[in-house]
Amino acid sequence: MTQALTAARLVEQCQARLKAARHATENGMIVQLDGLQTAIAEIQSAAQTAPEEDRATLRQQLISLLSDVDLLEQDMILERDNTAIELKKMSAGKRAVNAYGAAPKTHR
Repeated sequence: MTQALTAARLVEQCQARLKAARHATENGMIVQLDGLQTAIAEIQSAAQTAPEEDRATLRQQLISLLSDVDLLEQDMILERDNTAIELKKMSAGKRAVNAYGAAPKTHR
């Protein structure tokens, strides 16, 4: 198997992991990205040392992969910000309960 083909398969695997991570993030799940950095470094190394005819393709695949990483980062930032907003709302509600007491229970 050529270095370029191995790198191309790594790109596909990384893109699949990133897609799954984005889906998990959108659903509020914890994301594990163990080994992703190593795989990207391997792809980068392959792009630098591959035969000239393979380099352009590998570079484009790496750029595409990094774009996917950027999208995941944006999703994670959005999720973090939304979580912070929810925590502030909960904190404000708790402060109100502590200050004024719980709302009386109504019987119907």
